[in-house]
Amino acid sequence: MAPDQVPGAPRVPEAPGTRTQPVLQVKNLRAGYGDKEILKDVSFTLNEDDFFAIIGPSGAGKSTLIRCVNRLVDPRGGEILFNGSSACR
Repeated sequence: MAPDQVPGAPRVPEAPGTRTQPVLQVKNLRAGYGDKEILKDVSFTLNEDDFFAIIGPSGAGKSTLIRCVNRLVDPRGGEILFNGSSACR
């Protein structure tokens, strides 16, 4: 019997980068306020064990990006996928 099938056995973590489907994908994201476009064609992929930092000067769009991902701001374009399902519905 494999260790992951033994009741009570500790779970063996996957090696980094072996997850077949990303946890979060942002593709060509566009967002803004009024006539001002803040995010222009932003794309990235996060896997389960990834660490990710968003850095930049004031007004660069860091908060707008987070607000789009957590759906406080509706993107003007692009896709946000969480575990392969669209988060833009």
